[in-house]
Amino acid sequence: MGPFKLLAALAVSLLTLLASGPSDVSADNQIQLKPGATRPGGTISVKLTAPLDPRQKVFVRLTGPSQLDDLPVDSAELSRGRFRIVLPKEMRQGRYDVEVVTEQGQAVDTGGHLKILATEPPTITKITPHPTYATGGVYSFEVAGENFGNDAEDDLVKINDVPIVFEKRLTDRGRRLSSASCEGKLPCLIGSRRSLQIFGVSPEKASVYRPMHLTVQVDSLVSSEKALVLSWAQRRTPGLIAFGVLVVLSGAVFLMARQKAARYRPHEKAYTTLAYFFIEPETNTYSLSRLQLILWTAAAVIAYAYLAASQSLVQWKWELPDVPEGLPALLGVSVGTTALALGATEVRGSKGAGPPHPSLGDFVTNGGVLAPERLQFFVWTIIGVIGFVAATLAQDPATVAELPKVPSNFVPLMGVSALGYLAGKVARKAGPIIKQLAPEPPYGPGSPSAGGIRIVGESLSPRAQVSINGELVPSAGVTVPPPQSATSEFVTELLVTPPSIAPPAAQVPAVKVVNPDGQSAEM
Repeated sequence: MGPFKLLAALAVSLLTLLASGPSDVSADNQIQLKPGATRPGGTISVKLTAPLDPRQKVFVRLTGPSQLDDLPVDSAELSRGRFRIVLPKEMRQGRYDVEVVTEQGQAVDTGGHLKILATEPPTITKITPHPTYATGGVYSFEVAGENFGNDAEDDLVKINDVPIVFEKRLTDRGRRLSSASCEGKLPCLIGSRRSLQIFGVSPEKASVYRPMHLTVQVDSLVSSEKALVLSWAQRRTPGLIAFGVLVVLSGAVFLMARQKAARYRPHEKAYTTLAYFFIEPETNTYSLSRLQLILWTAAAVIAYAYLAASQSLVQWKWELPDVPEGLPALLGVSVGTTALALGATEVRGSKGAGPPHPSLGDFVTNGGVLAPERLQFFVWTIIGVIGFVAATLAQDPATVAELPKVPSNFVPLMGVSALGYLAGKVARKAGPIIKQLAPEPPYGPGSPSAGGIRIVGESLSPRAQVSINGELVPSAGVTVPPPQSATSEFVTELLVTPPSIAPPAAQVPAVKVVNPDGQSAEM
């Protein structure tokens, strides 16, 4: 072999030795432990990299989750380079670095690694937020509890027994880490002994279906199941669906009543379909009993639809929810009030018609006169409906199991309010209603003819005050044509012969009739 070939062979051998040397040395220069994982109080065998002088007093130092005193080593075993040692029972779960140190604390052998297994199963106390709503199609939540892994690598998180495969795991020793620490690698787990922060979970990608439960496993110990609510919908979705259902049902009723409403044209004036729902045809005024019935029906629809949407889309319970206690009684009071109001109208007659066209004042007045019992019933209805709907929508969609219970004293109070309203209808006299004028207005100076103005209607008092174009007609000019009697409480026709007639004016009714109790009718 030539000198150049010899030098080349030596160089290759030297490079091979240098390449393999460090790994072999590294493997030989580590303390070997058997077993490498055990529970507190167990016994492990420690093999040193080289035997030590038996006259030297040495200790085993364990550095990890627990603060432990150095453990003394039996000097008789040092010469063999292997010894056994009993671990403390108070060691916490986690990974420990093992080294052999002198009495002065100087390390004489290092490189050992020991894992202490969990002795108590992890427990889950709560999952927040509850429910968890998606952001960008993924969910992030925090699991609070006890006995989670000392290192994030020790925690096995499962949803419906399917492990979550995390792209990144971080151990948080001081709760200083956040989602930004994940650096966009999702799903991500930031773990500590009492908290697991989980970011960017997608159940659909993991083929996990609702309803869900979550467990945490540390080593071989598994926690009990905890319900995990990953909402399919957003927090506001059940409320939007509830109002959407109301709009759809209202739209259907609207379409059914639209043609009939178009044909309702008292005094040659058309009204919207919405107004038609609240108008009493007898008086052409807004009905308070209809208002409260419609409002309570709408409130019941919203509340029930909200409950159904919450349980199906958020809680993932596909079943019809129960009707809440007290709601049937409340609707019964509402329907009963409307029915009894109709009966009272048949017996005692309608309220006064007031102005020729309906207005919001009709809800609290009788023939243009404020009725305290109507005002009280109106206010109580508005407060009750708003309170009931607000209490329903304020409930968490993840936990709502029933509609707000109607308080036991609420239905009686509603009943008392309705009773006062009905008592007012029964006790109060009927009000005037004008159905026809002959001749028809407008009236002006020089009209009408000597025959006067005939007022035809209902509940007209023979002692009523009559105004033409805003000018009061003397009582002698208001008579009751035969065969009716001027001594009757009410008549259906009055004959008005004003001595003179003022010119018509804007916003002034052509004819106004005011009964002695103040109820009026205009046309």
